[in-house]
Amino acid sequence: MSSKNYLIIITFIFCLNLVKSANIISIPFGFNFLKYNSYYNSTNFIYDYFIRELILKINIGTPPQKVNAKLDKDSPCFIFKKETPNKNENYDTNDKLFYPNISSCLITNNEVSNSYVFEDLFHFEKMNESVKMSFSLDNQTMIMNESYTPVIGLNFEPLFRGNMCPNLIYDLKKMKITDKLIWSVIYKNKYDGIFVIGDELSEYNSVKYDKMNYSTLYLNKDYQMEFESIYIQDWYYKSDYDSLNSSSSNNIKNKFKEKLNFTKTYLNINSGLIIGTAEYKEYIDNNFFNYLFNKSICKSDIINYTNDNISFNEYYVYSCYDKWFTGQRSQRYQSTNYYKDFPKLIFSSKRIEYNFVLTNEQLFEYYLDRYYFSIIFSKNNKNDVWQLGEPFYKKFTFTMNPDSKTIGFYVGKGKSKEINETINSNSLNENNNALKIILIIGGIFLGLGLLFMAYYIGTIVREKRKKRANELKDDDYEYLPEENNKIN
Repeated sequence: MSSKNYLIIITFIFCLNLVKSANIISIPFGFNFLKYNSYYNSTNFIYDYFIRELILKINIGTPPQKVNAKLDKDSPCFIFKKETPNKNENYDTNDKLFYPNISSCLITNNEVSNSYVFEDLFHFEKMNESVKMSFSLDNQTMIMNESYTPVIGLNFEPLFRGNMCPNLIYDLKKMKITDKLIWSVIYKNKYDGIFVIGDELSEYNSVKYDKMNYSTLYLNKDYQMEFESIYIQDWYYKSDYDSLNSSSSNNIKNKFKEKLNFTKTYLNINSGLIIGTAEYKEYIDNNFFNYLFNKSICKSDIINYTNDNISFNEYYVYSCYDKWFTGQRSQRYQSTNYYKDFPKLIFSSKRIEYNFVLTNEQLFEYYLDRYYFSIIFSKNNKNDVWQLGEPFYKKFTFTMNPDSKTIGFYVGKGKSKEINETINSNSLNENNNALKIILIIGGIFLGLGLLFMAYYIGTIVREKRKKRANELKDDDYEYLPEENNKIN
């Protein structure tokens, strides 16, 4: 192939990628973090993480105003809510609100009968032209000198039934700016990421998100996902610590316990925590935390939590002192790294043949001198439903498709590293132990066989050498007398 033809092909592929990306909107996001100094406790932790809002960075109006928008999984509408700048000094915020009196292109949408529907220009990244989008107001009246926060609704069911309020993602597709209602959340790091609208991530970045690895799970209402089973890794802490480190065969345990009974899960993109079930709390307390509570390595706090959207509730929040929890400071005879040994939490999907494994890295947040457990438990009710927040969807990048009511992951069928360890794990451990025994016995027999063969071959070689030596000796004996007779 000539260099000219090669250049034409490369140019064609580049232009094709530009055409693809033109149907996808990407919006950067960040977070508001709680400021902390020398004092940080469980109350700070739950108020910092319980509500975890993705702060989308959008340019609106003429001249463009840099505005922070939010996501709402329960609302169907793209709505601007009246807000006042955050004066809370405890939060590291940089509130950027929308001021109507600054924009010269804000108008009332005459095509909609409701007088509280407005239009303005939106400037998205990697788009050459601005887009005129509609939005509504929560108080129905625009006060020009007030400030507002855009809230992007992600509940499309009312729209499908004909309740047509403005919706950013729905309207982008209706205007053919994007092709699909699909949206995704991509974390770049702990502090920021990208909200992608319009297509699968394989169209957004085909190198990182291989279409061949794309697998989907069905969603019921309220973002309920289908998992066949949930596993947790066993780790037994006995009252006698010396027996825990004993090499006795009585201390050998199955690597994974039987699956939990309650497997109903909901995805909550507005939370930075996981709300665990009462069943999981009982298990993890009995087999892990109670031992550490008794040793004063960890503690459990009951925290009262309430805000404008959530009624009063009490939650158990666990935290552990870092030096003892990681085994860096000896306490009596204890030097175990409990953080490293913490049981994995595994959500297993038979449909896509994949295990979603959460390890200590996802299940703990570190602040100052403590590790805070990212799973909290309700005190007031016996919860039997998992609420999966940021620890889950931060690790497993997902794509939400409201049309097909599916959630997709770029994991690939059967590619979970832990899948062979978790499903049928007891039989797997037994097979591994049996295999080890067979290999040991086989090695012994092989060694004995090699020794026998070496002895047998050595014996044959010695016999041949001895026989040859005798033959040479006999030849010399017969030859010498004959020569002597001739001489005589």
